[in-house]
Amino acid sequence: MSLDESIAAIPIILETVRALERKVDSLMKLVEGRQPKPQKWLTLKQSAEILNVSIPTVRRYISRGLLRRNAATRHILIPAVDVENFASKVIV
Repeated sequence: MSLDESIAAIPIILETVRALERKVDSLMKLVEGRQPKPQKWLTLKQSAEILNVSIPTVRRYISRGLLRRNAATRHILIPAVDVENFASKVIV
């Protein structure tokens, strides 16, 4: 490829790069829209109050696998969505 041909190809290359940038931008917007919301966690006490049971009962629910808890910290935290789902099934 000669120098003249290379120079003539620059506008085509630039347009290709711009088209790729537009595609990347649209994909980034899609990905950003799919980011999960941060999960809200509840303490044993908060969970017990929502479920209208005692703290030991919430502990039993966890040990029986009826509620999940976080394993990353020393304190027991329960996903709020789990408590809400459990409450909707149990509390009429």
